[in-house]
Amino acid sequence: MAPLDQRIAAVRERLELDDRKARRHIAKMDAYRTKWTRFLYGVNWADPQLYDVVVNLERVDVAEATALVTGLARSDRFAWTEALQRRVQDLAL
Repeated sequence: MAPLDQRIAAVRERLELDDRKARRHIAKMDAYRTKWTRFLYGVNWADPQLYDVVVNLERVDVAEATALVTGLARSDRFAWTEALQRRVQDLAL
């Protein structure tokens, strides 16, 4: 997550848009994510309680966030086990 101003700057740079178009793009994508996750899962995608980790990019930079998430992904708690693989395959059915 990140403050709106930071998100606008990132979208402006990545998509080469002006502020107004970047803001509209963010609003459109957020609305799409909201509709999609409510339809598919019946939840609000912006609810931080749905996630194991939420990183606020206002507090850390992308390199620090990457190191944090990479470290967690390599931990035993998030190991890819046969039991988890079966659960994912069952969900795919």
